[in-house]
Amino acid sequence: MSSQPHSPRQIQLTALLAGLCLVIGACGNSDGNDGASGKEPLHIGVETGLTGANATDGAAQLAGMKAYIAMVNAGGGINGHQVVLDTADDGNNPANAPGAARKLVETEKVLVLTNTISATSAAILPYLKARKVLLIPSSGSTALISDPQSTVRLVRTGYAGLAAQIVEYGVKNLNVKRVAIAYTPDAIGEPARDGALAELKALGLEPVAVVQYSSTAANTSAQAAQLKAANPDFVVVNNISSAVAPLIKAADQIGFKPIWGSTTAMVGSGTVATLADQLDGRSYFSTSSVLPDSPDATLYQTWMGKTGGDTTLYPSMDGWNIATGAIAVLRRAMAAAGGKVPTPEQVLNAADGTTINDAYTHNLAWTGTNFNGPTGAQVITLKDRKFKQVQAFQNVPTVS
Repeated sequence: MSSQPHSPRQIQLTALLAGLCLVIGACGNSDGNDGASGKEPLHIGVETGLTGANATDGAAQLAGMKAYIAMVNAGGGINGHQVVLDTADDGNNPANAPGAARKLVETEKVLVLTNTISATSAAILPYLKARKVLLIPSSGSTALISDPQSTVRLVRTGYAGLAAQIVEYGVKNLNVKRVAIAYTPDAIGEPARDGALAELKALGLEPVAVVQYSSTAANTSAQAAQLKAANPDFVVVNNISSAVAPLIKAADQIGFKPIWGSTTAMVGSGTVATLADQLDGRSYFSTSSVLPDSPDATLYQTWMGKTGGDTTLYPSMDGWNIATGAIAVLRRAMAAAGGKVPTPEQVLNAADGTTINDAYTHNLAWTGTNFNGPTGAQVITLKDRKFKQVQAFQNVPTVS
């Protein structure tokens, strides 16, 4: 080794590089090993919308994932391997999704991909099937798992089952008699429509109206008028808040103020921020996630606090649950690989046989033929700008 003293410029460059390592936390060994344990880290890809519509929810979900991963790493990781989250922002835009997925899979070498919404999941599913990469989305769209070769595994109860539960709750607990359905012709709206129709039939009822509208339409006054003309006391609608807001606001403007029923797709900060005036006190949601301020969520609250996350944002709990599913599968894959870092295909194979039943995820069991999420869900309401439980967790109705 040279004993020549370093020049001032060399000293400045060394200090600068050290500072960069501290900022980005990415200066490990040249072979990719984790600096602390000497073992190669395990990479989980997070593709989400950190910009654009619903960016607040995307950031909250990422925060929930970070909290859960911090807990796992503090406990030694998986067989001594630390877990790393690699993120890609697709803006929740299907046009951006394939490029983001390729970056994570081919450049970052992630073992599993997570957190995409329904539309972006559908856009990358053919690519992931070809590459044999597991996807655990933030969506509950059963359309994503209709193909028996799908690589998607849901950690949310499917929208069909959730919609069936909210119809059942409306009829049995709220004594509604006239139920209408408003739906978007996509992977979020259609499964919920089908679940609501199936449960109405099981209850011996017919919908008073089934109205289709576009999730991208700025003006939905005609559909709101159509719903009002049918005179329902309960309307089932399902999509993210930005897609549902124009319809609900249009209904409110013409004096049509039914009880609204939806699913976890609408349970987020966007709904509180944009629709609280229209929904507060007359809306109910079926969801498989526990409330962030629930007594059952103390572990979540602790680690969100340790990582600087906002525990008041409901989607953070979704991120926690997504990370739970990903880690459960990685543990199984590592065991099957004899403690070695598995391939993405080995991770996908390990998904089947994964079961989770804890305070956060109720009765999830993935098999070679069942890719659906947990069977347990609760019903919550929006009251005083806060989501509150009105029915404890129970199994959702079976939708054939």
